[in-house]
Amino acid sequence: MRLLFPLAVLFATSCAVAEDAADGFVRDVRRDDGGADTAPDGASDGDGAGDEDGADDADAGADGDADGGGDGDAGADGDAVEDADGDAGADGDAVEDAGPDDAGGGAIWFEIDYSAASSPSSPAWTFSATPAFGAAQWATEGASTPEAWDRWDNMAVVDDPIGRALEIESGDELQVMIGLEELTGYDSATVRLEGRSRSTSSHVWFDVTNPLSGRGVSGEMSQDWTLHVVDLDFGTCLLPGEGIQAVRVSPTSGALALVRLRVTINGASW
Repeated sequence: MRLLFPLAVLFATSCAVAEDAADGFVRDVRRDDGGADTAPDGASDGDGAGDEDGADDADAGADGDADGGGDGDAGADGDAVEDADGDAGADGDAVEDAGPDDAGGGAIWFEIDYSAASSPSSPAWTFSATPAFGAAQWATEGASTPEAWDRWDNMAVVDDPIGRALEIESGDELQVMIGLEELTGYDSATVRLEGRSRSTSSHVWFDVTNPLSGRGVSGEMSQDWTLHVVDLDFGTCLLPGEGIQAVRVSPTSGALALVRLRVTINGASW
């Protein structure tokens, strides 16, 4: 059945840690040689040509099917999940004022925006105005900022009816590499995606996972030519204290035109 709606809100169950997948993911990231990973999940990378964006081809391990979620319109009663600090502007460049939860604990977030990007690895970045938790605190171990990786070097930034967007087809993987070494705990996490299905005839279904824990959630987006917003309950899929992990977006059916992605951690402490 074809569903058209301007705002979709999805919820899924929280995530448990899969230790074998975590060990494999970290080993692969640290031994990465820039080549394409053709080995099974958790195996080491093989030699190969380097990705244009320097993306690590580490395999995640037990990605598995994520918990499914349904979609629904967010009505005037405000059923949509909202981050504590509100939304950045449409150009993704807004840095919002620190709220009461941003002074040493509470809600922290980052957002990537492809509306003016030239490649999958060059979105605009925005961070919550959180004292002592900025770009460096979101970065992976040994890096100064988080990074957006085209994991298989096969995605493209395209001009869609909703504007410029990252096209992620089934089998492609956007992997936003982050580290949370300074995070000591949190209550829950939310992942927000803005975009639409690239198809003119069907929705797109996708998984959002943390390959370090091997768990995640599932969502879908409609195909009509409007910007859709999908909020996913990421539970406790992110791992406090771990310096190498990721938020991976991978369509399972159809193609996703992604304009923005935001990760919010609620009730954070560091």
